[in-house]
Amino acid sequence: HYMQKAAVFNMPTVMVVAKLWSDYIALPTQVKSSFYWWEPDPTFLSLDAHKMIYPDFDSSAHRAGILTTDYEAVSIDKYASADLKALAPEVYEVLSQFNMDLKTVNKLTGDQADTGDAPEVVACRWLQANKDHWESWLPDKTKCFPQFGLYDELTGQFVQDRSDPTSLTCRVCASGFYSSHLKDDAGVTYVCKPCAPGSAQPSGAALKCEPCPTGEYQDKNGSTSCKRCGQGKYQDAKGQTQCKECPAATTTLGLGSASVFECGCEPGRINIANETDLP
Repeated sequence: HYMQKAAVFNMPTVMVVAKLWSDYIALPTQVKSSFYWWEPDPTFLSLDAHKMIYPDFDSSAHRAGILTTDYEAVSIDKYASADLKALAPEVYEVLSQFNMDLKTVNKLTGDQADTGDAPEVVACRWLQANKDHWESWLPDKTKCFPQFGLYDELTGQFVQDRSDPTSLTCRVCASGFYSSHLKDDAGVTYVCKPCAPGSAQPSGAALKCEPCPTGEYQDKNGSTSCKRCGQGKYQDAKGQTQCKECPAATTTLGLGSASVFECGCEPGRINIANETDLP
């Protein structure tokens, strides 16, 4: 690569190959020269070396063996576990916002090279001195994610808006509640809302409430389970707030009846009606 560039761009060059790795990293500090290296790395930071600029990478030219353009850029990406966003949304948000330029990285690696301190010590020192840089990485405490909702730590209660965000944070929605999308002037967040009558939610961190099945009902808000219809009542529809009464002089044998056909004659009575006469 370099020989082609030297010929095309008329750069007087003498090629030197170091015998040992120690020689390779020592030569640039002893002789003013060009050399191959990468960033970030502290080995040659003290030289204040400058990158040689060539025309932008041309993939078709490289495939044809013409290597006079720059090397192909290497993408530096962030990768996370597929379920990190669901399991630790705040951590995911910090990683998403994390942004550090090469100059800052070189400063950190240079600090470690100069002091010999452990990486975590160098990182901690930088964090303490550069709060204005990393503070924007931290998620808004009132920006809740699905399965969570706004919670007032002062009152110990879930709230439905963030008009006063002073003591607000995010907590997992409790059983009997579900996490609901909220869009306001500050953006998007989530609040925990109680399950409506006719539904329930036994699990926490839910995104919806489940309608009561047939044979059951729920007449209150924020319930974790539904109630079975009492004796003499039935419910043949889902998501109901009360049960239906059996026809006159009939009752059910037990609880949780899901059909009028479970209503039979009371003790001491018999059914003399035709099937077409049944309610």
